[in-house]
Amino acid sequence: MLKVSSIMVALLISAHLSGQSPHGNALRVSCHVCHTTENWKVKEKGFDHHTTSFKLDGQHKDVSCKTCHPSLVFTDAQTDCASCHKDVHQETVGRDCDRCHNTTSWMVGKIREIHRLTRFPLEGGHAGVDCNQCHKSGSRLRFDPISTECESCHLKDYNATTNPAHAVAQFPTDCKMCHDETDWKNASFDHNSTTSFPLRGGHLGLNCNQCHSQGFAGTATACVACHQKDFNTTINPSHSAAGFSADCQTCHTETSWKPSSYNHNTATSFPLNGGHRAVSCNQCHTQGFVGTSTACVACHLKDYNATTNPAHATAKFPTNCETCHTTTTWTTSTFNHDSQNFPIYSGRHRGLWTTCTQCHTSPANFAVFSCITCHEHNKTSMDAKHLGRSGYVYNSINCLSCHPRGST
Repeated sequence: MLKVSSIMVALLISAHLSGQSPHGNALRVSCHVCHTTENWKVKEKGFDHHTTSFKLDGQHKDVSCKTCHPSLVFTDAQTDCASCHKDVHQETVGRDCDRCHNTTSWMVGKIREIHRLTRFPLEGGHAGVDCNQCHKSGSRLRFDPISTECESCHLKDYNATTNPAHAVAQFPTDCKMCHDETDWKNASFDHNSTTSFPLRGGHLGLNCNQCHSQGFAGTATACVACHQKDFNTTINPSHSAAGFSADCQTCHTETSWKPSSYNHNTATSFPLNGGHRAVSCNQCHTQGFVGTSTACVACHLKDYNATTNPAHATAKFPTNCETCHTTTTWTTSTFNHDSQNFPIYSGRHRGLWTTCTQCHTSPANFAVFSCITCHEHNKTSMDAKHLGRSGYVYNSINCLSCHPRGST
């Protein structure tokens, strides 16, 4: 019997050497590594699988060789998981099984770490959610790609929220603008950094719907969009009747709607000084606030016409009031005759007159003046003094033309 076995072994070895091995021509392992000369059975600890590109770890150690090598041609065996393991996920997560599974146990125990490799890491409240709450596939083992948008899972929460009513108010469905993954109910929205309209002062305590009554998309930032009623009902002064600008921040602030203030000095070309400071807006802006004249007579024509000492209108005084009056006091007027006209407070005429009418002989017109009605000015003496002077004529106009400052 031993002789027969020896002959069979010799024949098999001879067949192997002649290229007819049952393991195929690609196997480069000597027969005695797995077999003995006593019989053709495989040694219990023969071939070291760690010498290949596929080490036997975990549960692979206890698997029968034929489970992975159904034929004697060992080189035909594939090293990818799918060649031995049925894809119960139906190709919804790829063919790289060892991303989630290992050879020790087929159960997955590091879902959160695995999910970090996807486009949706599980953070906060998402970390403890059952997979099937988001992955609602027909089979529990299918993980088809799903949307990472909040509304794909939280649309029901969005529609059911009433304070404020998200759907009615047309809130954006980008939940993370107000909610975070740690605490869903404690929502917050940073209006200052997220929008072009920071909330300050009185705007801080307002309910969102007070401004966003028509939804949250395209809400106007102009004051009048919310304060039109305030604008229309204001009577001191009446904004609508006076044609006030609807740009509320010109006079009002976010800190306090009342009292209002308007910096006339910096906002206009007509600074309010002296007596103008205490004047009511409507005293000057009787026809509205657009195009109001800055000329004194626009407001002071009545004062001009009523003045009798001297009578401005009768004397045809110029209407540029600032020539004699100041914004500090209206009644104490001043007129610098010396710098603007003929010197009467300095030079030879100083102290030689007591009233304006001594020179301005026509009270109805202060443009009329006389040089020849006072002191030494008489025709006889003036003719003698100007004897031989070319162009000399005894009248006031000629006197002023040659003596514009009253000197010789």
